[in-house]
Amino acid sequence: MSTSPLTELPARTRAEQRLGTHLIRVVRAADARIPEGRRAPRTAAEMRARINIAANQACGSCSGAGGRVVDTSSDGVSRQHWQSCGACGGTGVA
Repeated sequence: MSTSPLTELPARTRAEQRLGTHLIRVVRAADARIPEGRRAPRTAAEMRARINIAANQACGSCSGAGGRVVDTSSDGVSRQHWQSCGACGGTGVA
Protein backbone atom coordinates (compact mmCIF):
# COMPACT_ATOMS: atom_id res chain seq x y z
CA MET A 1 0.00 0.00 0.00
CA SER A 2 1.47 3.33 -1.01
CA THR A 3 0.95 6.56 0.77
CA SER A 4 0.17 9.77 -1.03
CA PRO A 5 2.14 12.94 -0.37
CA LEU A 6 -0.99 14.41 1.21
CA THR A 7 -0.97 11.88 4.06
CA GLU A 8 2.71 12.25 4.90
CA LEU A 9 3.71 14.97 7.31
CA PRO A 10 6.96 16.77 6.64
CA ALA A 11 9.69 16.39 9.22
CA ARG A 12 9.63 19.25 11.70
CA THR A 13 12.73 21.36 11.83
CA ARG A 14 14.41 22.25 15.11
CA ALA A 15 13.10 25.83 14.74
CA GLU A 16 9.52 24.57 14.34
CA GLN A 17 9.90 22.37 17.41
CA ARG A 18 11.19 25.31 19.46
CA LEU A 19 8.33 27.51 18.20
CA GLY A 20 5.76 24.87 19.20
CA THR A 21 7.29 24.54 22.66
CA HIS A 22 7.36 28.32 23.06
CA LEU A 23 3.71 28.73 21.99
CA ILE A 24 2.52 26.04 24.41
CA ARG A 25 4.44 27.72 27.25
CA VAL A 26 3.01 31.17 26.40
CA VAL A 27 -0.58 29.89 26.15
CA ARG A 28 -0.34 27.99 29.44
CA ALA A 29 1.13 31.05 31.19
CA ALA A 30 -1.68 33.23 29.82
CA ASP A 31 -4.29 30.68 30.93
CA ALA A 32 -2.80 30.62 34.43
CA ARG A 33 -3.36 34.38 34.76
CA ILE A 34 -7.10 34.11 34.03
CA PRO A 35 -9.23 33.68 37.18
CA GLU A 36 -10.79 30.20 37.35
CA GLY A 37 -14.38 31.39 37.08
CA ARG A 38 -13.63 33.54 34.01
CA ARG A 39 -11.74 31.03 31.85
CA ALA A 40 -13.64 29.60 28.89
CA PRO A 41 -13.66 25.80 28.63
CA ARG A 42 -11.29 24.55 25.93
CA THR A 43 -11.81 20.80 26.06
CA ALA A 44 -14.86 18.58 25.91
CA ALA A 45 -14.16 17.51 29.51
CA GLU A 46 -14.22 21.11 30.71
CA MET A 47 -17.47 21.76 28.84
CA ARG A 48 -19.06 18.58 30.19
CA ALA A 49 -18.01 19.52 33.74
CA ARG A 50 -19.73 22.90 33.48
CA ILE A 51 -22.93 21.28 32.22
CA ASN A 52 -22.89 18.62 34.97
CA ILE A 53 -22.25 21.22 37.68
CA ALA A 54 -25.06 23.45 36.37
CA ALA A 55 -27.42 20.47 36.39
CA ASN A 56 -26.35 19.52 39.95
CA GLN A 57 -25.21 16.11 38.71
CA ALA A 58 -21.42 16.47 38.95
CA CYS A 59 -19.35 13.58 40.31
CA GLY A 60 -17.69 14.50 43.60
CA SER A 61 -14.38 12.87 42.68
CA CYS A 62 -13.73 14.56 39.33
CA SER A 63 -15.99 17.63 39.71
CA GLY A 64 -17.97 16.58 36.65
CA ALA A 65 -15.04 16.41 34.21
CA GLY A 66 -15.05 12.61 33.89
CA GLY A 67 -11.38 12.37 34.76
CA ARG A 68 -8.23 14.42 34.77
CA VAL A 69 -5.15 15.19 32.73
CA VAL A 70 -2.02 13.55 34.10
CA ASP A 71 1.21 15.40 33.30
CA THR A 72 4.36 13.25 33.17
CA SER A 73 6.56 15.85 31.46
CA SER A 74 10.30 15.71 32.05
CA ASP A 75 13.57 16.76 30.45
CA GLY A 76 11.86 19.38 28.27
CA VAL A 77 9.43 16.85 26.75
CA SER A 78 5.74 17.53 27.33
CA ARG A 79 3.70 14.37 28.00
CA GLN A 80 0.07 14.46 29.05
CA HIS A 81 -2.62 11.81 28.99
CA TRP A 82 -6.23 11.52 30.10
CA GLN A 83 -7.11 9.36 33.10
CA SER A 84 -10.82 8.56 33.43
CA CYS A 85 -12.49 8.88 36.82
CA GLY A 86 -13.07 5.53 38.50
CA ALA A 87 -15.96 6.75 40.65
CA CYS A 88 -18.23 7.77 37.75
CA GLY A 89 -16.69 5.62 35.04
CA GLY A 90 -15.67 8.70 33.04
CA THR A 91 -19.15 10.13 32.62
CA GLY A 92 -18.75 13.02 35.09
CA VAL A 93 -22.21 12.30 36.50
CA ALA A 94 -22.62 11.17 40.11
